[in-house]
Amino acid sequence: MNTLDVRALFLRVCEDLERRLKSNDDYELLKSSGLLRQLMLDDSPLIHQVNKSYRKNIEFEISDFPPPDSGNRRGKILIWSIADGLDPRTSPPIWGRKKVNLEKFLHTVVLRSSGVDYTIKDVILLEANVMGGIHAGSPRSEHEKEFAKVGEMFSINGLAGSLRQLTAISRVTLVALRPLREAIIAKHSSAQP
Repeated sequence: MNTLDVRALFLRVCEDLERRLKSNDDYELLKSSGLLRQLMLDDSPLIHQVNKSYRKNIEFEISDFPPPDSGNRRGKILIWSIADGLDPRTSPPIWGRKKVNLEKFLHTVVLRSSGVDYTIKDVILLEANVMGGIHAGSPRSEHEKEFAKVGEMFSINGLAGSLRQLTAISRVTLVALRPLREAIIAKHSSAQP
């Protein structure tokens, strides 16, 4: 694929992610996991392919929150999710904000179930590769089985908790990618006669 095609693909993936973000439909949001994977987690993520030419410093602004302490056995938290609190624009105002690079963003813990932590990377990959975003599979490992339980055990505004987490991940990602998208559009439109 030549550079122009990769830029066009990147822009279309971002547009598709924005469109799906406006939906409250399980299927639309589940499919966003594949787009997030393509942007940030594939062997050659679209972000890296496109940014080779632009060299933008891509930072993800997230709420500065600590995951709750698991506590002792009696007070153990069974399920916790940061949900919309990941996004500083929808988090409690008392939480601070911080900017992180892609690697730290992907390794941010956003969900805990029965003492098992799930990072942004885990949520994207499990929704894409096990829950049906790209591949429809069956949870095999204990890690995957516990994640599948999360969707069955609680929902937020009618969406499974893990899918709801994808909406905040998508919003934060789109904001982080805005400067790169704008640079591509500006360069492409100035090259047009």
